[in-house]
Amino acid sequence: MADVLRAVGTEQGGSDALDKVAPVVERVVAERCQADAWAASVITCINGSDDRTMDECVDQLSDEQEQAVEAQLEKEMAPLLEVEGGGGPGGGGGAPTGAPPPPPDDPCGGGA
Repeated sequence: MADVLRAVGTEQGGSDALDKVAPVVERVVAERCQADAWAASVITCINGSDDRTMDECVDQLSDEQEQAVEAQLEKEMAPLLEVEGGGGPGGGGGAPTGAPPPPPDDPCGGGA
């Protein structure tokens, strides 16, 4: 996940791009956390991490949990990155689709 954020920041225009994708990343992490029943230690780690320490948190996920969050991130950020990068081959873009945000009482932090 940290690699995704770093790539967006450097390849897609720095902090402006991060401002656009950060809410998507927060929402996806909250959704996957709840759907995949992440351990409390992972949640604590992520809530206290930054881009330099996020990999340590991701390493605590099972392979299935990590693959699920990365797949959803790639799917939902692809349209944002196409728009930022000028559309890319074949055009495209559009609003990302996916599950609705978690409820406010989400034990995983609700993306906040």
